[in-house]
Amino acid sequence: MKPLTICKALVLLLLLSCEQKQDLEPEFLLSCDKELTDGFCLVSDHGVILNHHQIDYYDYSAHLVYLKDEISFTEDIVGSGVNAVYAGGDIIYRLANMNAYDSYMPAGPLIWNQSFYNDYVMQIDLLRMLDADNQDDPREDPRIMEALLKYDQFHEGLACEITGVSSSETGHALLELELKNEDSFDYLYLDPDKMSMAVFHYFTNGLFLRNSSDNYFTHEIEIRHPDPWDSWDPAWLSVIESGETVNLTLEYLEFEEFPPGNYTAYFRFPGLSGQVDKGELIQAGGRIWLGDLDVSFSLTLD
Repeated sequence: MKPLTICKALVLLLLLSCEQKQDLEPEFLLSCDKELTDGFCLVSDHGVILNHHQIDYYDYSAHLVYLKDEISFTEDIVGSGVNAVYAGGDIIYRLANMNAYDSYMPAGPLIWNQSFYNDYVMQIDLLRMLDADNQDDPREDPRIMEALLKYDQFHEGLACEITGVSSSETGHALLELELKNEDSFDYLYLDPDKMSMAVFHYFTNGLFLRNSSDNYFTHEIEIRHPDPWDSWDPAWLSVIESGETVNLTLEYLEFEEFPPGNYTAYFRFPGLSGQVDKGELIQAGGRIWLGDLDVSFSLTLD
């Protein structure tokens, strides 16, 4: 059978199998060199942009897709018109392409055209509605995990939880975190005890408290950037082995005064990003974890 006939047959089978999802389905013709597979795929109206053959692995914690050497985020994905994520041959969700300067920001999964990462990484971000803390995350559809597991491309990454927030005196706050590694990799993470709170908070906005009146309170740390600003230091990193749990405590000696009451605590646990070249990812102690994790915690402060 000729290649063109094979492509037409694939398109026909795809359309017949997706009659129930026509509201989601992009109209495209599959290219013969990058076909839709039963793995993880990115698709535009004109064809398949990325399939599992071009993926090294997917970090599920930060929703970072690590790309193989033959594909570049900037050259092959930005500007491609990618608008949907497929897994197992099925469309899972629509995907927006956004610029940081766009005036309209739709809620849902998206790819930023101006990435914080190098070309070997693609981030699939999520913009939530302001009042939707418990909104479902379409990026965590179990069909995506199944498709990634099929080709040994699923990696758990790191997980972070706030285990406590307390205050012993005015202008003081203590944040307790639990960092877990349920992945098969040993990871290297940014350790605030090794890099100082001032440098650590260059990579994160730190602890925020929101009360029932929607008033926000945060720290007053004087942030110090690396020198040069886009550099990193291996001395900042600590190892969290596969299966290990690490407890971290961040002490804020200068925190805005807040009244007693019910609060929601917010924190973004940071990792490195575009500072790390692909050849630097794997160090003697493990693999550098990239990304960030948004966590929240409800509590009552006296």
